[in-house]
Amino acid sequence: MSGDRRGSPPVTGGGNGVVEPEKKPAPVIVPSQRLRLHANKDHMPESYEDLQLDFCPSIFSSLEKYLPPNMLHDSREEKVKFMRDILLKYLPHGERTRVCSN
Repeated sequence: MSGDRRGSPPVTGGGNGVVEPEKKPAPVIVPSQRLRLHANKDHMPESYEDLQLDFCPSIFSSLEKYLPPNMLHDSREEKVKFMRDILLKYLPHGERTRVCSN
């Protein structure tokens, strides 16, 4: 036996020689990652007018006031991703294609 240690061999399924892929844990939904019930009226939302978005940029600015406190200082891209996921999940399909009125 030499002194160098090698990684453990891959786990096989039931001894049949088939290598099972590593299982990744399911994403954990953290309660703090939910929207606030009431808007943070002191928060000045960012502008999303310069981005190519699936929804009207004003929706993102309005929704930003409801973000959890720990997300308010995240990058604009992180906020957009979080808000977009919520909008895709809950906004009816007909509302998604509505044209913005500026």
